[in-house]
Amino acid sequence: MIRPNLASVWLIYDLYIFFKLLRDKELKRLIKIILYSFLGLLIIFIPILLYLYLKNALMDFFSTYIIFNLNYMGAVEYTIERSLTILIEHSGGIIPISVILPITLIYILKLKKEEKTLLITNIIYTIINIYLAVQPQKANIHYLIPITANLIIPISVIFQRMNKKNMFIGFILFLLFIIEIMIVNINVNKTMKKWKDIYGPASKVIQRITKPEDEILQIGNRPAIYLSSNRMYSGKYFFQIPVAYYDEKIEKEFIEELKRIKPKLIIDLVIDWDNIEEHSELGAKFKTDLADFIKKEYNYLGNRFYIRIEDN
Repeated sequence: MIRPNLASVWLIYDLYIFFKLLRDKELKRLIKIILYSFLGLLIIFIPILLYLYLKNALMDFFSTYIIFNLNYMGAVEYTIERSLTILIEHSGGIIPISVILPITLIYILKLKKEEKTLLITNIIYTIINIYLAVQPQKANIHYLIPITANLIIPISVIFQRMNKKNMFIGFILFLLFIIEIMIVNINVNKTMKKWKDIYGPASKVIQRITKPEDEILQIGNRPAIYLSSNRMYSGKYFFQIPVAYYDEKIEKEFIEELKRIKPKLIIDLVIDWDNIEEHSELGAKFKTDLADFIKKEYNYLGNRFYIRIEDN
């Protein structure tokens, strides 16, 4: 919830409640909500931080979860315009419907002032989330998760205000919402099938030529192969790209870590190496450093699999 693209889940409505109670001069209630919220944060975070401290992993947590994620957020892959286009194309229309639905309700339903305020806040929330989804310039569809959750508000307004006069309009809007969910589900299933078709055969190859205790490394940002193959990588950078294109320290640490661990198998199923240079000069260096190490220490098995020379 503290990730930049997920903070809006609670931030927008917390601000709404804060200013509403301040306007209504309900200071005691406002202070109580703030104190309970702070208590909730302590209840959630103290056990986690204590566990990490006892496991001597607290600094690794901050380094990996916060610093690495911030670097990842700063690693640009597309322009904002291109990111928005890709998200609209691959999200099944969830972006336009998230904006159009509450605006439509404001204009066609006779709403109370409180309901209009809630829907306007909903629209602001959605627009901010769209910006947070495209601002990292990666076109990651899962960045739109907060928007899908927020659709419950206009849907609840439809049910609350549905009567004989606007029954048909409400039914049509709800039907459109159901169709939208079906479209999103179809797109998600297509994506899942695409990666299943890649990881399924790859996992069988990995399991055939390695033992459970052997380490593997997937180059890229799709670490699901570790789960599907039941093989692990003990290093910090099981997820390296696109951060290594932009952070020299991470690029250097990863190459040094790779030389030290030297996993039995390196899998390269994701990266379009022909376009690496377009990202940054460091991206080109990463490509060269990685290629030099693999060429020296590994043999090519075919299908973008590389095995340690001594294991071949």
